[in-house]
Amino acid sequence: MIRNLLPDPKKFQYRSKEIGNAIIWANSTSSYYYPNHESPYLFLANFEGVGNYHLNGHSIAISDRFFYLINAGDDLEIMFQRNQSRQTVIVMFASDLIREISDVTRLKTEQLLDNFGFTDTGLINVPAIPFEYSKIIRDYLSDLKLNGISCENGHDDFFYQIADSLFSHATKESDKLCKIPAIRKSTRQELYRRVLLGKTFMEDSLTNPVRLDKISNEACLNKFHFLKLFKAIYGISPHQYVTKLKLDKARQLLNAGKHSVVEVCQMIGFESQGSFTNLYKRHFGVAPSIHRTRFEVQ
Repeated sequence: MIRNLLPDPKKFQYRSKEIGNAIIWANSTSSYYYPNHESPYLFLANFEGVGNYHLNGHSIAISDRFFYLINAGDDLEIMFQRNQSRQTVIVMFASDLIREISDVTRLKTEQLLDNFGFTDTGLINVPAIPFEYSKIIRDYLSDLKLNGISCENGHDDFFYQIADSLFSHATKESDKLCKIPAIRKSTRQELYRRVLLGKTFMEDSLTNPVRLDKISNEACLNKFHFLKLFKAIYGISPHQYVTKLKLDKARQLLNAGKHSVVEVCQMIGFESQGSFTNLYKRHFGVAPSIHRTRFEVQ
């Protein structure tokens, strides 16, 4: 079932025993409010505009950069306060489906052969943190937007595949929380959210030189604290991460063949062509002129 409108709070009330798999893909331009309620398992995203929510008492804002996975029983409140264009996507999952995915994830193959029904491994519990998209998840959502749910494979197959991809990705990403040096779970989650804000700011500022002070301010953290946390989570320093992003972008531009090495150097914010060439060669094993020449030969 795909709904094209956000649910009417007066008509749509969640009941844990009644909820099934469902999709809401809604475009809206006006303010919207859905009062605090106990949520089913759901995927929550905004691909246009920013959606403001309260999740278990914490304010969160969701843009097209990341998504949230909400556990069954979490407290959720939706508050679109300003009139602006938004594209909100909500995918609700039946608890039975999540229980089955939990079984497949946690049990060994031999156990699954003996227990082809539901077992007592427990339901998945996802931390309340933003998750960055993987390519496969974006591909699923793009296909859903263009083609809807394929009737050839049936609805259950689609919901199983996207839920399995979402929760597998979330499990992998959640491992990063264990790298944060904090005792309380809620503290680790808050620190992760703040570091992700700084990471997103760096990605949006590639062409401009940005100091660590500015990045850490965006993350609402002390700059040395941000530096330590970023390296603990991602294994490299913020400076190394930005350099890698710039070099990857440079390679894309050179492979496109529309710009010279000098132009690409300037476009991605390197002040010295010599420094850019040395870093590029160290990262990719060849000089940037080689990638540009390959395009010209083709």
